[in-house]
Amino acid sequence: MPRFPSLPRVSIVVPVGDVLSDFETSLVSVLEHLPADAEVIVTHDGSYDDPFDLAEEVRFASTGSSDWGDLIRVIGSEARGRFVHLIGGGVRATDGWTAAGIEPFDDPEVGMIASVLRSERGEIVSVGWRDTEARLGEPVLAGSDRFDRRLAARAMAPSLFASFWRRETLRGLSGRYRGSDVGEAEYALGKLARLDGWRCEVATDCETRLEGDLLATDRPAFRRGQTRRAIHQRLHGGSWADALLAAGRGVLAAAIGRGGFGEALGQAAAIRVAADIKARVKPNAVESLPAERIVPIGHRGRSPVRRAA
Repeated sequence: MPRFPSLPRVSIVVPVGDVLSDFETSLVSVLEHLPADAEVIVTHDGSYDDPFDLAEEVRFASTGSSDWGDLIRVIGSEARGRFVHLIGGGVRATDGWTAAGIEPFDDPEVGMIASVLRSERGEIVSVGWRDTEARLGEPVLAGSDRFDRRLAARAMAPSLFASFWRRETLRGLSGRYRGSDVGEAEYALGKLARLDGWRCEVATDCETRLEGDLLATDRPAFRRGQTRRAIHQRLHGGSWADALLAAGRGVLAAAIGRGGFGEALGQAAAIRVAADIKARVKPNAVESLPAERIVPIGHRGRSPVRRAA
């Protein structure tokens, strides 16, 4: 039987992704720096067979598919920790990273937390993402050498594979996004959590590392712009003329090195995937939740309350 704390404070979830070497990099780093109050859960689509015999150190949970909707559902049912940490895609843990990562949860309105993700050279890769006129889901402080609290405060949601969540926050997202694309899932889940009233904070003393200098979810691409604009329209409304205007601003931004021309043009073509996104992204909860959960009010200065789901 796996040796885990009887009641872990943090459930560290390491999904087996498309690039097996990236998964192994993340998992090894977690096991090398594993705190005493944490459990490790490896999620997979049913095809991973534990070639390194790690059953005594981690719990394996099959999602049955590569769909992020199934992954969130399994995390909600399997995680025993009050807080859930998602790490993967080649992101590496460091000493004491979970203790620093959950500190902002002292604020009951915070439902998701971004770590400070740096490259091996020390440059910031991301401290979460935000929407700008240049890009939707633009990584905050990317390429900076120094951490800036004022700019970091603009983060709307964390990068999915360097993130901390309240278990209740993830459970509230169950059934509301279907899809296997991690970048699309990152944008949709962050948006949905904010619609629920949860805030994002950056754990300033929590640092994780990435061998490269860019997350795969942040690479400019036509599809990236297309799906993010369609998700934005689905959740926030607006006309498709607005999408064309945003595409024009994106082209200007690409000309000065922010984003890419293809991604900007993707925003203009978002209407082509609107029906698909509408079927896969649900603004409201569609599955039953536990009898009680923390529900944020969504206003500064007011505390969340408990209510029946």
